Parts: sequence; structure tokens; C-alpha cells
Amino acid sequence: RTSIVTPADAPLAMYGATRLAISPDGRVVAYVAVRAGMRQIYIRRIDSLESLPLPGSEGGAVPFFSPDSESVGFADGKHLRRSSIAGGSPQTIADAVDVRWATWISDGTIVFARGTEGLFTVPSDGGSPRALIQRPTDSPEEIPDSDSILAVDRRGGIFAVQRNGGRSKKVYAGPDDINVAVYVAPGYIVFDQGRALFAAPFDAKRLELTGSPRMIVDNITVIAPFRMPLFSASMNGTLVYVPGRATFATATLVWVDRKGTETPIASTPRPFEDPRLSPDGARIAVTCRDPNPDVWIEEAARGVLTRFTFGAEEEETAVWSPDGKWIAYTAQRNKTHGVYLKAADGSGTEQQLVMTNDHAHAGSWTPDGSSFVFTDYTPAGGGDIWTVALSGNHKARPFLQTPSNERAPRVSSDGHWISYTSDESGRDEVYVQSYPTPGAKFQISVDGGEEAVWSPRGDELFYRHGEAMMAVPVVVSPVFSARNPELLFKGQYVPTRRGEAAYDVSPDGRNFLMVKRDAQSSPTQIVVVANFLNEVTKAGR
Repeated sequence: RTSIVTPADAPLAMYGATRLAISPDGRVVAYVAVRAGMRQIYIRRIDSLESLPLPGSEGGAVPFFSPDSESVGFADGKHLRRSSIAGGSPQTIADAVDVRWATWISDGTIVFARGTEGLFTVPSDGGSPRALIQRPTDSPEEIPDSDSILAVDRRGGIFAVQRNGGRSKKVYAGPDDINVAVYVAPGYIVFDQGRALFAAPFDAKRLELTGSPRMIVDNITVIAPFRMPLFSASMNGTLVYVPGRATFATATLVWVDRKGTETPIASTPRPFEDPRLSPDGARIAVTCRDPNPDVWIEEAARGVLTRFTFGAEEEETAVWSPDGKWIAYTAQRNKTHGVYLKAADGSGTEQQLVMTNDHAHAGSWTPDGSSFVFTDYTPAGGGDIWTVALSGNHKARPFLQTPSNERAPRVSSDGHWISYTSDESGRDEVYVQSYPTPGAKFQISVDGGEEAVWSPRGDELFYRHGEAMMAVPVVVSPVFSARNPELLFKGQYVPTRRGEAAYDVSPDGRNFLMVKRDAQSSPTQIVVVANFLNEVTKAGR
């Protein structure tokens, strides 16, 4: 047993489709870290003392190794890509959004799980993905010398599915808290359940367990929101995992002025995300994941925190109405997403504004309170921007629906312009376009940017680029114009997840409400156990 300590300036990513992976030969570990506000894949050789970023993997997630252990595949939000661990530029394998897991099997095929659509395959040297199985399925992993792969049924249990998309067979009828199952030679399946790891003897020819599961680790870290357990096992019997029972990294809310000076808000650290100030600046609506995502309301002056939503499923990305009387937020109800409204004082019941079969994130109200804009994330097309009227039948209509990934819409204070993030140029940039009818369009950021927020007076547009907070002076009338971006400050504050702003601006435009992750809240250690199956076989005697 030994351990890997991650670099202090690049802690493990603690949200989203992150993953820990070890190469088939057990010599290299890959993981997702956050450095300078941006995700990146890091590589650590077992015989080395240094972790190094994988060139070209900025924005990457879910790393996975080639069968020869010489290359790493990863998803960057819009594509599947591959890169040699020896160096060089990454190559694009295929267009693919919302990739939550992938494996590179020995015949040169990559099998990946995309959103809630099921499993897909694509040649590792590039091509168009094709559907393998279309049902709620995740975490595909290879069974060597077999025509099947392991996968996890999101409704519960582990099954084997033929590579040609044919028959599937239930391997283990476990509960619905199993998320990843991997095969380890000479014949075991290792899987998570809760926050523990189990190993069970497995016959790869008959595709069935030959003995009862035994617990091998009782405290691994699991990442929200997809319950990603941070563990991996090589074919030759080396296990890596991140210890710890905490699923979420805690953080504090802080005020930061335009020069970067911090003033903490006196409240208990929680897994805060996406704070939004009320129009008068007195209250904060914030998502808190502990463990279920819910919206809470905090009094900015006193730091008193009160729970606002109580659903068993997720509620997040809350936005105040212009008059401060309502809060709109996105929620999952019976595994279907939608935008909901609730009185800001907590009275009454929630009202459904719009329902979507995809994954919605709230954007902003129009200044007159008559309409609401939001992002609808589709598994096939990334983000699209939609608008819905608060009166009438609440029928949503698309505002921007393109092959690119548009998200995080914010309507200006005069109601005539909308800011958003798009990757239409090949990287994320901030744009402004006329509203409510799409027309004149302007690029605001330079050299990349996201998380755009209008100043309350509408004379500036703020955005972030990594750790940098940028400000762009703008004129919205009679015609739109923008000056060059200006750097306000830099800081290691919690970054965005999909592009929605992870901060807000005070009503006077002088201060920024940021989320600062606690220094010791993220795990810093990866445990390495060589020949871990020896313990399992000894226990079974």
C-alpha cells in the first residue's frame, strides 16, 4: 500500500463527470483536477513522484486508458478525444456531449455512456457514434476474451450486454446505489455500493457470479451529482481509490470588491453553488448539496441560512424575480426536469412553469417579469436557450437552437439584449444578442470566457476566464457597443459547472458574491493497493 498526494495548486475535481482511472498495466493513474479555475486531466506514474497535466486536456473529464496503456481518452464537454501519455496534441475521436463514462476495449472500440440515453460505440481512431443499448445504463467496462461488456443498470444491479447490441444478462441484482463495476483478472468483479467497495468471484464465460461479494474498502469518495465513485482497478490487480466519506466539498460565501479584497459572510461552510442576490441585496438564494441539491435562503447581513426547497430529488439554479417576490428554480420531479416557481417568503406550494424531457438550468427573468429564459441541455445537442412567458399557457419556445452549445442566458436591465456563453468558435466565449428576437450579435470576451453577468445599471458586462474576473464597459442604447475587457481581480473561487455564473453582483455593482472552497475540504490523497485480490482470496478460504 502507498499513496499519491495531489499537487496543492491542483486539487481533485469534486463535481460532475469526474473519474479516477488506472491503466490496464497498473503503471499510470489519471484523474481530474482543477487548476486556475479550470478542469484538466492529470497523469501520475506509479514509479514517479510528480503528477503532470495531460497536454491539451483543459476542460476534460472522465479519463480512460487505451488497452496498451499508452494513451488516455477523455471527454471535453462536446467531444471524445484521445492523447498519448508521452505527449503531443490530442486527437478528436467523435462529437459527443454529456459523456458520463467511457471505456476503450481491446478490439479498438470505445464504448461510452451519454446522459440518460444509454450506451454508444465509436472506433478509437474516429467515426460516428452508434447506439449500443438505449436504456438508463452507465459505466461500461470490458470483460476480456468475451463478446460482452459490464454495465450498471441505473434502476439497480449489474448486467452484461453483448458488444453487438444483442442480448443482455443480469449479473448481480443489487440495489440502485451501484454505479461502477469493473472486471479484474483472473476472475472478479469489483463494484461500489454506497461508499464501500466490494469484490465478487465471477465466471467470465458464463457471465455469472460464483460466490458472494466481500467488502474490501469501506470509505471511498463519491462525487455529485452522478454518484461517481473515485476508484479504479487494473487488470493485473492494482486498486486505486480516494478515501473519505465526504461527498461534497464545503465552501463559504465571500464578498470580493473590484480590487480583489475579500470579506467573508458569517455563515457555516456548506457545499454552496450558484449564489443569487435578491434585487435589494439583502438575501441570497443558493444551492446547497448536502447531500441532496436544495435551494436555501441566506440573510446576507446575519448569515442565517433557511431551507427553501424540500424535494427528494434535485432543486438548483435559483433566480429571483425582479420584484423579489418569487424565486424560479429548476427541479427534478419523477425523473423529469422543469422550471418551477415559489413565493420567496416560502409560503404556498411550488408552481410548474415549464417541463422538459431533458435537463434544464434557470437563466434569468426579463426586467418586467413577463418572461423567463433558461437553458435546456439535450443529450444530442448540448445547450439551447429557451424562453417562456409567465402568463398564458406557459408554452416554451426556442430562442437559440443551434449545433453549438449555448447556455447561461442573462437578459439586460433594459430588456433588449441577452448575454450567453457559446462554443461556436471552438471554445467558450461570451456573446450578446438582441432580445426578444435574435438578430445583431456581438462577441464580448477575448481569448475565452464564460459566466456572464450584467451590472445592475446595464453599463457593464462581467465574465470569468479561469481565475480572472473581467469587466467590459458597454452601451446598450441607441445601438449596442462594447469596449475591450478589463481585468478586475484573480482568485481561486469555485468555478462554473456548465457555464452558469458561480457568482453574483451587488446592486451597486461594486462587489461580487463569490464561493470560496475551504482549503481542506477536497481530498488530497489517492490510495494505491497492489495485489489487492490477495486479501479477498485469503478472506474467502
